[in-house]
Amino acid sequence: MEIFTNSLGNTYFWQGRYREAIEQYQRYIQVAKSDFNRERGYAQIAHLYYLKGDIKRSVDAINQSVKHDKRFMWMPFVLAFEQGKHTEAEKYKKEFLSILSYTEHKERGFLRLYNYHLGIIKMKEGKTTEGIEHFKEALRHHAPIWNIDAQEDCLANAYLQTNNLDGAITEYERILQINPNYPLAYYYLAQAFERKGEGDKAKTYYEQFLRVWNNADADVPEVITAKKRLL
Repeated sequence: MEIFTNSLGNTYFWQGRYREAIEQYQRYIQVAKSDFNRERGYAQIAHLYYLKGDIKRSVDAINQSVKHDKRFMWMPFVLAFEQGKHTEAEKYKKEFLSILSYTEHKERGFLRLYNYHLGIIKMKEGKTTEGIEHFKEALRHHAPIWNIDAQEDCLANAYLQTNNLDGAITEYERILQINPNYPLAYYYLAQAFERKGEGDKAKTYYEQFLRVWNNADADVPEVITAKKRLL
């Protein structure tokens, strides 16, 4: 029951149906048989509210997920950093990094997560080159199938963030060759082409994004932006 409920929440997440995903994670918390799984449920809810731009609800959810396990210090770090609370962010980062072990992650098959997290930290610290190297390393490893996000677009997003538009486009196109229904790859391809001044290509990819995510919640930020651009 736990695995099914969590997996259904992940499926809704990938369809952009965040409201239904959150409802599933709330059910997951109710049926979870361990503090670890309950806290993971809250962490996933916090992640979704963060993606929706609802920082208050994200903070409320994450406050429920850090009671027993330092492995859930990731979202507190991200939220504190985004809010400019750098002292708190540094504290959470140290606590989170204290449980990171390359050997343990390798044995458990979590090296994609290990390098992804290190890459995000380096990017937030302004160490772009190091961050990108961690993302490249992350993509050499399989994603844990239970995780809410496969982080397949981590390198592409880093390239887009640093205005390496050609690198970003190449990476998003690679992702779509693997999975033609990877919705946010279409969205960020549109963003990349828009920045390059190629409006027709941007429009095409915004339209494809909305077709793939035709059941997504109307208040998802990317859906709102895509519809505005097409107007």
